[in-house]
Amino acid sequence: MTFNERMIGEASVLDLDGRLTFTSGAELRCLVDSHVAAGATHLVLNLERVSYIDSAGLGAMIDTFTAARGRATRLTLLNPGDRTRHLLEITGVARVVEIFDSEAALASGATVEDTHVVSSVAER
Repeated sequence: MTFNERMIGEASVLDLDGRLTFTSGAELRCLVDSHVAAGATHLVLNLERVSYIDSAGLGAMIDTFTAARGRATRLTLLNPGDRTRHLLEITGVARVVEIFDSEAALASGATVEDTHVVSSVAER
């Protein structure tokens, strides 16, 4: 997996490309930890080019969310593909992590409640 870093407004965007597995999940955790330690207030994981996520990769994503939240850093997800979105929905991650379907919605500063793009899962 490769990681590219860029900014959208005040948000640090990490563009992920490839398979999110045990090894790349550990790299992702280190990268997010370094941003959080440096004082990032908003991190975005762009999942548009993620082709596969295994259980360890999903665990790493949850760990990064928990670590960021513990340090008052907002962590959101951007552009998940259909398979990735389905995984986030069936595991319940989509109910706790903000998910944006476009950079325009993210750049507008909207919250999930404003955009209604979090998930297609029906409320229970």
